[in-house]
Amino acid sequence: MLNKNRVKFVSVLLVMPFFYGCNTVAHMDQLLLLNAAGNAQASMDKDVALQNKNFAKLVSAIQSADFAQQYFNKRLIVEAFGEPIFTRLEKKDNRDVEFALYRKATEYFNSERVYFYFDPGGALLSWQHINPNKKFSVPSK
Repeated sequence: MLNKNRVKFVSVLLVMPFFYGCNTVAHMDQLLLLNAAGNAQASMDKDVALQNKNFAKLVSAIQSADFAQQYFNKRLIVEAFGEPIFTRLEKKDNRDVEFALYRKATEYFNSERVYFYFDPGGALLSWQHINPNKKFSVPSK
């Protein structure tokens, strides 16, 4: 009796990998899709971390006295701190300006942010740092 149970057990163990292998091959496209989704999420996490790191560098930089001399146009700001979250053309003081918003990637309303205003040629006109936690904003000098 013990011998028959042992034979059944060994038989099941030997046959199981074949069923598992067939199942894996039959669902390979779904497994690859899940793998790609996981890789995409990892890539997005890296992008968010980089954007948040660049925003922290920007906040630190705008608090320095020589910010306007060092980052006097849009190209220099984008090279140093990455692309803004949002841009639009608008009128300010009766002239066309480009508005650019920087903030952390996953914090939206009531979050710390920096606004930049550029002339049509890309020269920095002004900026404003808003920190709702400190209840004040710091305009450019």
